[in-house]
Amino acid sequence: MFEIAVVIDALRFTTTASQALHAGATQIRTASEVDVARSLAQQVRPALLCGERECRRIDGFDLGNSPWEYTPDAVDGRSLIFSTTNGTRAVAAGQCAAQVALGSFVNRRAIAEWLARRLAANSQRQQAILICAGTDGLVAMEDVLAAGAILDSSTSLEPNGDAASLALTAWLAIRQHSVEQTREQLLKRFESCLGGANLIATGFQRDLQFAADLDSLDTIPASSAQQDVFLRASD
Repeated sequence: MFEIAVVIDALRFTTTASQALHAGATQIRTASEVDVARSLAQQVRPALLCGERECRRIDGFDLGNSPWEYTPDAVDGRSLIFSTTNGTRAVAAGQCAAQVALGSFVNRRAIAEWLARRLAANSQRQQAILICAGTDGLVAMEDVLAAGAILDSSTSLEPNGDAASLALTAWLAIRQHSVEQTREQLLKRFESCLGGANLIATGFQRDLQFAADLDSLDTIPASSAQQDVFLRASD
């Protein structure tokens, strides 16, 4: 078993989850299926139902999956139950690790440093796995780039295997001298990828700007003893 799995769904779930905890949400629970999310909402009261299918808010849910929706007025002090097309399903794949965290471009540096500290604190040499959610069952360029960006953000993290090395190489190919220039490169790629095209087609183009805002948050959503419950990491 891996020590930590970092799930990446840069457009949009892991970005939105980081923003939600930053805005004061107390916890995030995940469910792969809509009916499971609704059932959880009956058990965890009061809770907000959050998520999307095909980019749009699920009927009867309180919030969608756009990070712009997650303001302090909307979520401060609330428990959130998420179900999304790709991201929450990828969380289920994180069961291969003792703990799951959620990574993206917005918390890239924070999660890289947290991950390096957690691995170094263990007396045995431990490994982490980066899980890219993808889009509709396909590899998503933006998730691969985010994985590479996380690896690039700490000298203590070394890629192990071809996939991790390729992710780092892909990221280094677009990284610029300034954060602003790198952000512009990310936006161009977001607009050309499947996930980005889906968001543009459904009126969520502004979400791409939020997702490309490198290192804008220091929030690290990390699982508690229950793998599907995420709190704001404190260390």
